[in-house]
Order: sequence, then C-alpha cells, then structure tokens
Amino acid sequence: MSEPTVFVGFANDQRHYRPGDILSGHYRVEGIDPAQLEALELSVLWHTEGKGGEDLAVHLFQRFLADDNGRLDGRQAGWFSTELPPSPLSYEGRIVKIHWCVRVRLFISGGREIVREEPFQLGQVRPAPVAAAPSTPSRAPGTAAAGDTSKRLRKSAPSDDGAAKSAPPAGALDDSREADFSASRTVEPPPKQT
Repeated sequence: MSEPTVFVGFANDQRHYRPGDILSGHYRVEGIDPAQLEALELSVLWHTEGKGGEDLAVHLFQRFLADDNGRLDGRQAGWFSTELPPSPLSYEGRIVKIHWCVRVRLFISGGREIVREEPFQLGQVRPAPVAAAPSTPSRAPGTAAAGDTSKRLRKSAPSDDGAAKSAPPAGALDDSREADFSASRTVEPPPKQT
C-alpha cells in the first residue's frame, strides 16, 4: 500500500491574514485504510527558525481518536476555523524567522506518523534588509582614487654599473599598471596633413 496523502485547503485559497481575521479551511486524507488510522491531530501554530533555541506555540488544537469500533475515517473532509491572534506576526529576519502553519498529524498503527504542514502569513512585516557589500567607485585603469595612499612605486633597480637608479617621483605607477592601462585604450594615429 502506498503512503497516505494529507490535503489541507484554505477557504477561498487565501494565504495572507491580518490579526483578528478568521482562518478557516478543510483537510482530508487519501490512500489509507480507516482501520489503520489511530488518531488525527489538527493544529494551527507558529514556530521559529534561526539562531538560538526553536520556539513553538499552538493556537488551535483538535485531536480525533478512533471510535469504539477502532475506526477513524480521515477520508471524509474535516473543517477548522479560528480567529487569529494579534501576535506574533510572520517574520522573515536574517537571524530569526516566525512561521505560521496548519499542521495535520496522522498516527497510524505500528507507531508510524505522517505530518503535513501548510504555511500561511499572519500580518505584514517587511523582511529584514539584506546588508549590501560596500560599493567601490569605478575608475579608469591606471588611476588612483582621491585619498588613495596605496599607490605602487617603481623600485630602484641597479644599473649596469652597479649604482642604483633613482625611483620615479612619488605617485608614479609601476609598469604593470601602466601596461594594463595602455592595453585597454585605443590610440588612433593623427590625421595626415596634405
């Protein structure tokens, strides 16, 4: 036998709610023998995700047990409805997130459990801003930014006679940066005069 499937639907396919709104919907289970289903739990809850410990709180909880004949038919649609609280609101932060959902949990003979969560949004809190990397102003190759003190100077190189050549004036660029600059520009010959 295949794994049972749990379906959860929201009234009017609505997924965004304000505090105090009525959350309502239905659930049903397919692909299960009613004799195998021992209990079914429906919860409306929120939980956190992120740094630190994980928190969870249940707003609505309903538990259905098998009847005296040992049967619980989850194949028939069940309904839920609850007024949503003022807080906590759904939140997508960088350090912590708060998620609301409708959870249906099946307890199947043999100790197996199947859980289905359908998320929804409570309130409208803007997500935390993403920190942007510091921008570097663009400049032409071979030029230094104002206040840039990291200019590279040519090192003095010994001459053929062993004496050191003097370094170029302060602020001069090394050959590799000059070469990069000259390679990146196009030089046109002057127009011919007749």
